[in-house]
Amino acid sequence: MKKSILILLSCLSTITTFGQKSIEVGGMKINWKYLNGYVEFEVVAPNDGWVAFGFNSKNDIKETHLLMFSIDDKSQKFEEFYVKDAGNPVPVSELFESSSNLVYSCEEDNENTQVTFRIALDTYPQYSTPINEGTEIWLICAFSEEDDFEHHSMMRKHAKVIL
Repeated sequence: MKKSILILLSCLSTITTFGQKSIEVGGMKINWKYLNGYVEFEVVAPNDGWVAFGFNSKNDIKETHLLMFSIDDKSQKFEEFYVKDAGNPVPVSELFESSSNLVYSCEEDNENTQVTFRIALDTYPQYSTPINEGTEIWLICAFSEEDDFEHHSMMRKHAKVIL
């Protein structure tokens, strides 16, 4: 009986460790899972404008590694920023030699924008907050009603999570 309980606990630990995790932030639903050296995120925002998602070691927009996505006339758009200060996101390509090299896809309907992206952990940029499994970080979450990245967000919240 004790052996069965230990095996069951071991299986539950594996499910927790390798299973999908999720959180809801300001109406955005965020899921993530780790697979074979990658972390995959799925973000669903209750709008049909741009979606922004960032990583920071502290509860601040400054020094956030920010990923922005939109879909306009069925054309997907992605930009990667490093936020030097509030209101000052700078394209990663202007500051650093490497980027996150992520693979992504965007879909939208009249109510939601869904973004799925996958990041290889072994090539993740040094300027970003580490995103290894078990790391405590702040997720910076935002969305807008417009596809233009210059348009201000209608929601921006920060959430502390353990990846």
